[in-house]
Amino acid sequence: HFGTAFQIVDDIDDMEQDAMNQSKVNYACCFGKDAAIEAVKQEINGYRKAMKDLHLENTPVAEIIEVYSTL
Repeated sequence: HFGTAFQIVDDIDDMEQDAMNQSKVNYACCFGKDAAIEAVKQEINGYRKAMKDLHLENTPVAEIIEVYSTL
C-alpha cells in the first residue's frame, strides 16, 4: 500500500509534464486527479490497517504514511 500511494502521489505531481509528453503510465492522467487522490486515500487506509494487523501502528514506520494523508 505504501509504494502504491507513493507512486500515485508522484503521478499527481507529474500530471502536467506527463500530459504534455502524452505519457500513458500516469495514474492521475489516466483516471483524473480526483480519482487519483481517492486512490491515495484508499491505499493509506490499507497501509494503516496492515500496520494495525501487524501490531505496528504506533511505530515510526507506520507514521511515514501520514505525509500523504494531507492531500
